[in-house]
Amino acid sequence: MSDLRGVILEKGEVGPSVIPPKTSTSMLVFYNVKQSDIEEIFANTYIPYENYRSGTTLEYFESQGITEAKDSEYNYPFHRFISEFYRMAGQNTKLHVLFYTFSDGEQLMDDLSYLINQNFPENEEIRQIGIYDCNKISDTGEMVDGLSINTIELIHRAAILYEWSVENFRPFNILISKRNKDSQNPVANLRDGSIVNCPGVSYITGADLAFGDKTDLWFSSDIGTCLGTLAAAEVNQNIGDNEAFNLTDVNRDIFTSDIIADGGDLFEIDIPLQPLEDLGYIFPVKYVGLNGYRWNNDHVCTPIIIDAEGNMNEHTIAHTRTMNEISRALRKALIPKVKTRQPVDPKTGKLPTGVIKYFESLGDDVMTSFVNRGLISAGKTFVDPESDLLIEKTLKISWSIVPTGSVGTITGTLNLKNKI
Repeated sequence: MSDLRGVILEKGEVGPSVIPPKTSTSMLVFYNVKQSDIEEIFANTYIPYENYRSGTTLEYFESQGITEAKDSEYNYPFHRFISEFYRMAGQNTKLHVLFYTFSDGEQLMDDLSYLINQNFPENEEIRQIGIYDCNKISDTGEMVDGLSINTIELIHRAAILYEWSVENFRPFNILISKRNKDSQNPVANLRDGSIVNCPGVSYITGADLAFGDKTDLWFSSDIGTCLGTLAAAEVNQNIGDNEAFNLTDVNRDIFTSDIIADGGDLFEIDIPLQPLEDLGYIFPVKYVGLNGYRWNNDHVCTPIIIDAEGNMNEHTIAHTRTMNEISRALRKALIPKVKTRQPVDPKTGKLPTGVIKYFESLGDDVMTSFVNRGLISAGKTFVDPESDLLIEKTLKISWSIVPTGSVGTITGTLNLKNKI
């Protein structure tokens, strides 16, 4: 029996997009790596002075010689961090990996800014960088509240790199972590501005002990997992989102231990971790009643500031990423208008109403697109009518942006009643 329609064609269902958003492009920097180790790990794929690889899958990096077996053999977490990045971010996410063989933090940041400036076109701009200090030698130098001087210096240099990225119109967030068995339990306050005051830098601590049991890398803070979470998150999303980002994978024995490693200490899940939260560190945490580990929060190295006018600083990764994306979008919308001819009021030489409304509409269109995508709550553009386009030739614009909120804590009361 046949169907008299002859040929039957139906449109298939379209599943979720497998194309990552542009904001997922990331870089992972392994700092303080021995050159001889790199040459041996890359083996047949090594090219002199080319300690840099870019790929979109874990399989690509494995094809370059970065394997789980070599993590154990050479005592580096290369494969671990790259595989964790892809476990959280998903395949087809662009990842640039740099193996940096020098120990000069200032030179590292200079080289990174040069590399980024020379090699990344606008359509492939990096949105987040993870920098991991691979130093195999325990820090024996000066410690400041549990952080080594070397770590503090790396955070300072990262802040300078972030400012460079903003000034060069390609802002990206920076995650810092360090390998150090002999560090003390860190108690330095990353939130009070005494270490550094920068909304684009975060410090990751806490490692998966299940991974450490398989290697000699118990105290390698899982920056690959955090970088992958950041790549997967919407720009206004807290990486600690309990619904969205479960770090535990029981089948692969990842974040399954009831103990995490931090610095030189082992922390059981029932010890107080609130002090680390209050001090602005990012680390894995378990909640009673919820299976698996989550990131505790999306802290950055800056105090929380709200002024008398209601303006607040970018005091979370989500706020910083949101503002960075808005600044990129506004620049894209406005840069074509630079040096264009505009009429002025013949009586005052200032802006006529039509020009004010025109430029306000350009900015408001950008704000509306962010509101419609759920990335901000509201945004409004204000053009200064006193802007001088005749002598100063400067159009002065300001924006007021209300970000989306995040449920950090839920508090409530329970009462037994005889009626409601």
